[in-house]
Amino acid sequence: MFWLASSVALLFLALGIAAAGPLKPGSERRIAPTTPPSSPTPVRVLPYRDDAANLLANSSFEMDADANGIADGWGGDSLSAKYSLVGEARFGSFSQQMMKESHADPIAHFSALQQRVRGIVGGRRYEVGIDYRYTFASSPDASRSIGIVVYSLDDAGGFIDAGTSIDWGWPATTTWSRRGLTFRAPTNAVSLIIEFRLSVNGSAWLDGASLRAIGS
Repeated sequence: MFWLASSVALLFLALGIAAAGPLKPGSERRIAPTTPPSSPTPVRVLPYRDDAANLLANSSFEMDADANGIADGWGGDSLSAKYSLVGEARFGSFSQQMMKESHADPIAHFSALQQRVRGIVGGRRYEVGIDYRYTFASSPDASRSIGIVVYSLDDAGGFIDAGTSIDWGWPATTTWSRRGLTFRAPTNAVSLIIEFRLSVNGSAWLDGASLRAIGS
């Protein structure tokens, strides 16, 4: 996990925030994560619990009332990937699958699953966690991978440049593995965008997402 300051060279490809409803990656600010270490050190995260302390809705991806393949309460970009709830679950009955195929540049046209969380306490420490599996459909490298991106937003809905956190470069795995990051919300943060991002041709399965406060 590391903080990205405004001096870091980043790629911004989109505009604005939706006023309400699930957020779609295609309508959000896009940041190209910097190249991670070749063997990133896993962050020890708390086991998944679906309780009142978990601030994410539909955190084990069980519901899809509109049958669009994206779990209720979450946003995705169907132009960049195929989304579906599948029975290969770590928790409950379903997991969220993202499948990317034949993208010439999967970094610029990455896929993501997002949820906006309001009521964040500025200055407080939080932890994001997820159980994941994923497989490559093309040759891997350090920048074409999977991970977490967290954006912090102020009261006006603006992105806080020093409030972006990333854990990136997770290894491919055919067994469920839990990864995550911890961060301190900026003092002027009132909401977060939690994003699980895939920028490689292949398939990812996500289950047991969590966001919880872990200290003052």
